[in-house]
Amino acid sequence: MFIRYGSCERKGSCGRKILALAIFLGVSAASVAPAIAQENTSRVSLASVDSQTQSALTHALKLDLQKYIDNHMGRIWDQEKQILVNRVSVSSKGELIVDLSKGFLPPKPARIEENRRDQMKELYVEVIDPVLSVDFRNAPVIFTFDGRSMEEVQPEDPTLNPKKKIRASIVEPKKVVISASHGLFYNHGNKRWEYQRPDKWNGIIEDLLTPSHVVELAALVTTRSEDDVYEPRTRSTTINSTTKRPWWEMAARYNLERVYPGRTDIWGVTASPNDPMREYNKDINSRPRYANEVGADALISLHTNGSKTNPNARGTWVLVKTDRPTDYALGQSILCAMKEQIHAVPAYADYHVDEAPRESEAYGENSGFPDIKKVVVETGFHTNVDDAAALQDPAFITAAMKGVEKGYRLDRDGVTCAPFKITSIPNVTFTYGSGLQKTPIVIQGSPRYPIVYKSEITSCSGSCSGATKTIADASGLTMDFTCRPGGSTTLSAKLKATMTDADQVVSTYEHSVTCEK
Repeated sequence: MFIRYGSCERKGSCGRKILALAIFLGVSAASVAPAIAQENTSRVSLASVDSQTQSALTHALKLDLQKYIDNHMGRIWDQEKQILVNRVSVSSKGELIVDLSKGFLPPKPARIEENRRDQMKELYVEVIDPVLSVDFRNAPVIFTFDGRSMEEVQPEDPTLNPKKKIRASIVEPKKVVISASHGLFYNHGNKRWEYQRPDKWNGIIEDLLTPSHVVELAALVTTRSEDDVYEPRTRSTTINSTTKRPWWEMAARYNLERVYPGRTDIWGVTASPNDPMREYNKDINSRPRYANEVGADALISLHTNGSKTNPNARGTWVLVKTDRPTDYALGQSILCAMKEQIHAVPAYADYHVDEAPRESEAYGENSGFPDIKKVVVETGFHTNVDDAAALQDPAFITAAMKGVEKGYRLDRDGVTCAPFKITSIPNVTFTYGSGLQKTPIVIQGSPRYPIVYKSEITSCSGSCSGATKTIADASGLTMDFTCRPGGSTTLSAKLKATMTDADQVVSTYEHSVTCEK
C-alpha cells in the first residue's frame, strides 16, 4: 500500500431550555414535558414532537438567529447589511428549515462559496446546536433563501462532474483521500499570508494541528485497512519561497497547483474571482475535486471545532451532506468506532462522542461527486480547555484516529459497527473428571485480535483457580474450565471474565461454573 501527498510524494441540558422557552411563550409545561421525555443518546425526530413544542422551539430560534446575525455575524464584501431570518420551521421529515433573505446570497447567481458556508456553520454552532442539544441534536438543518434551496439558487458547476473510476480488479485497494483542514493562504483583503483559522485557542492553531492527526490516520489506513492514501496537503518540510514557511503549512490548493500545473479545474475554482477570500474558497473547493481526480472512494476531512461564544461546547462531531445515505452510514460507523476506541483510554472514558452524524449543507468538502463517500470529522473543540488538551495528547490522537480508521474499514467491508462487548458466557455444570470443557463466549463488535482473556474467581465453595489465555482469532472464543477428578461434593464457583483486545478495548462478564459428581 502507499501514501501519496498531493499525488507527488510517495511512501510504501437542552430539554430544560426548550421547556423554559415554551413556558415563556405561553405553552403549558404539561404539554411540553411528555414530548421531550426521550433517551438523551437516541436520535429524536423533530417531526414526532407536538406542534406546540415545535412552535416554541422554532419561534425562539428565529429570534435568537436574527439577534446573532444583527449583532455578531460579520458580513462578506458583497453581502447585504440587512439579512433577515424569514422563517424557522420543521419539515415533515423532521428537518429544521432556516429560511434567510436573499441578502445572504451573492448579488448575482453563483455557487455558495466556503466563506458563506462558514457563516452557516457559525449560526449552527453558536445558536442552533445549543438549543437542539441533547433531545434533537442530530436533526438535519437545511438553509433556504427566500424559500429556495441551495441547489435552486446555485447554477450548475461543470467542475463537479464525476470522473469515471477505473479498477484493474475487484481486489484492488480502495483509494482514500485524508485531508488536513485549512493551511496558509493569501488574503487579498489585507494582502497578507495567514492561516485560515489564525486565532490560537488553548495553544492550538487548527491549521498546524490537524496535519499530525492525518499522519496518524494515514498510517493506520495503510497498515490496517491496506488501502491507498492520498493527501491534498503535503508533508514536505521544504521552505516555500514566497511565504518563507515550510510547505506542510500551506493550504492544499498551492500544493495541488504544484502537482497539477495548469489544472485550474482542480485548484483554481471560484465563483467569485473578486472576493478578497478567493484563495480560501479555491482551497476548500480543491479538496473534493482532487479526490475526484485521483478516483477516490472516500474523502475524510479532519478538523477541530470551535465556538466563539460557548467555551463549554465540546466533543466529537461527524458532518455529512444532507440526504446522502452512504455518507451517513460511513459517518455513523466512524462515530461508533471512535467512541469505542477513545473510551478505551481511561483518561477519556467520558469524552463526548456524538451518537449519530449531523447532516449539513455547510461544508464544501462534502459537496459534489456523489460516488465518493465524504465526511468531515470534527475531533474536538479547540475552544474548550479539556478538549484542547486531548487534541494535543498523543494517546488521545492515536485512539481517535484508530476509531476513524476502524469505522472506515467496517463500512467499506459492509460490517455494521458495534462496540466490543461480551454478551454471553453461559452458566454451566460439569462432572468431575470430565476433562477440559470449552464453553462458547458470545461477543458483539469487531475486536482486534489477539484478545487476552482473563478468568478471575470471585467466589468458590472449594479449591478454584483462575486462568489467562490469548485468543488468536474468533475460533478461540471459548471459556475453558476443568473439574478435576476426585471431587465428592458439589462445588460452585463464580467467575469474572475480562477480555482485552489488541487496541486495549476491555469488556467484562460475570458467570458461574458448577462441578458435581
